Amino acid sequence: MSTKTRGDALQSLIAAWHNLLFSRKLEVIPHNSEKITPIENRILMYIFSREHLTIRDLSTFLAIPNATLTNAIDRLEKKNIIKRSICADDKRTYNIELTGDGISLLEDYSRKETAVWKNILQALDSDEQREQFIKMIVTISEKLTGDK
Repeated sequence: MSTKTRGDALQSLIAAWHNLLFSRKLEVIPHNSEKITPIENRILMYIFSREHLTIRDLSTFLAIPNATLTNAIDRLEKKNIIKRSICADDKRTYNIELTGDGISLLEDYSRKETAVWKNILQALDSDEQREQFIKMIVTISEKLTGDK
């Protein structure tokens, strides 16, 4: 593929991505989420994917300043989505966990996310295309995150 063709393909990809974003077909944050910010959403998804989590774990994973993380945690706690508790093993450390409201919010998010991905997969014409698409997304994820 020539450089010009690659550039055109990249521009087509960007245009298609923006079209999807602007159509709101990829929106998964629940509207009743009291305006969850992107950083709060990342925090919640990480908490949801872990059984035991400390603020230090979260800080390491997100690689954001402690003040930013503390502010986001404070906001989520005020919304009754998460709660902090002192770690039994280290009294200087706080554990973070979802409240019942937080679990409900993320279950709603998960249902909407699943619906979005089902719509994306249904837009493809065959099971073969769907399998190829999934493999590509997994490959992209692994290469960009270093996970395997």
